[in-house]
Amino acid sequence: MTDLPGIYRMVEQAMPERSCARSGACCQFTVTGREPIVTHAELAAIRAELRRQGRNVPPPREDGACPLLTADGTRCSIYAARPMGCRTFFCREAGGVVTARELRDALHALNALEESRGKNKRPPRPLTRALQDRD
Repeated sequence: MTDLPGIYRMVEQAMPERSCARSGACCQFTVTGREPIVTHAELAAIRAELRRQGRNVPPPREDGACPLLTADGTRCSIYAARPMGCRTFFCREAGGVVTARELRDALHALNALEESRGKNKRPPRPLTRALQDRD
């Protein structure tokens, strides 16, 4: 079994070269119509990063954007701990498409990690909902 940082390294290795401008445009969930789904392990990593920063889980934003954006809404405040869905968001500006086949090993490893954490954990769910859940 691989740990979450190891899984994220697998994702990075599977991805084509990217040129993400880190504008935060992909974090505008109501604009993109897409929101990352997070596993329990990823949620635990996000919460640990927030604790490390001395912060509480932020409330949902009125504009529907990711609540983990910086105050100015342009950068991810937990970038190193961002979930797989954020790491693999395919925007035109970044370039390159990654197929599920290319991410297969990382997806299987993430699934195995979740299974190892126990059957009574909540299933993967949208980031904003997961952040508000008490688990």
